[in-house]
Amino acid sequence: MNETLFTEMVELHTDAIYRFCVLYVKNHHDAQDCTQDTFIKLYKQKIDNRDHIKNWLYVVARRECLQLLRFSWRKTIIDDDLIAQFSMHENKDDFSLILSCPQKYREVLYLYYYEDYSQAEIAQLLNLSIDAVKKRMVRGRDYLKETLEGVETHEG
Repeated sequence: MNETLFTEMVELHTDAIYRFCVLYVKNHHDAQDCTQDTFIKLYKQKIDNRDHIKNWLYVVARRECLQLLRFSWRKTIIDDDLIAQFSMHENKDDFSLILSCPQKYREVLYLYYYEDYSQAEIAQLLNLSIDAVKKRMVRGRDYLKETLEGVETHEG
């Protein structure tokens, strides 16, 4: 990959890939490692078609996170200032709610709401059927709704 394209892709996609990695590993430092490993693999690839790079990055980042989790013997915890470190425009409380979801709901909700992927694109990216993506989105929303109702009950 030529260095100009690589630099452009790093600048364009690093924040999004980092946030995606946080969804998996729930740890600032591990997410940084997975993000870095993803971009190292991109640099070594012979990809010059920028249309495929974004999807490729998500697939590789997901594999890196799963590999880290598979070989990690220690429990991961959410860093206290993890949410504050995101360069996101969205409400950090909304993002922390998504972090609390089970993994299979977390990834589809993130890709749909934060990265503007369609359900069909998510299905292709995660190697799922569109029906599976729809079910995960419904169940994820239900989970978030129950979580929010539980918070409101405790507060009020």
